Amino acid sequence: MSRKFLNSLVVLLILILSVGCGFLYDILFTQYRLKEYPRQYNDTVISCYYEYAVPVSVIYATVKMESDYDSSLVSDDGRIGLMQLTRDEYDILSAELGIQKDSGLLFEPETNLNLGTYRLSKLYEKYQSWRTVFSALFAGEDTVDGWLSDTDNLDEAGDLVIPDPETEKYVDKFEKTVEIYRDLYESAN
Repeated sequence: MSRKFLNSLVVLLILILSVGCGFLYDILFTQYRLKEYPRQYNDTVISCYYEYAVPVSVIYATVKMESDYDSSLVSDDGRIGLMQLTRDEYDILSAELGIQKDSGLLFEPETNLNLGTYRLSKLYEKYQSWRTVFSALFAGEDTVDGWLSDTDNLDEAGDLVIPDPETEKYVDKFEKTVEIYRDLYESAN
């Protein structure tokens, strides 16, 4: 065999190995992401999507960010369940939807997802921007309303420029989580 042929063969083998390693990495990375960003309670989430027109990726990202799928989670400030709702929010939202008032239902995934998604839809209706909705989830509606009333916190298009670094960091992470869910699941459908 000629030296030129052997060199070509080595280059071809390196190329094949490189492409194979790339595919393997892609498969392993996707599997890791699917495990890290699960899609639990799918029937309820799809039902909530149809009922409230909140994107599926936003619902899943909210659950991931707020509770990491722990339906029994109670935060230090008293927020409960998958979507981290307070008992006061439960009372208001359940009354608006005509749902039985029993705050113990906040631990029940279907109820928590339904009310939490309804809350997201109301926030989106109010702010017309998911970035602002995510800010309100973290900093509170009163705080965000205050920011919006100050023109220094608005860009040329009238959108919120988050003045608090901690809130901005949270919102950036939230948006990345929404994007991951969209890339993993919605593009596959």
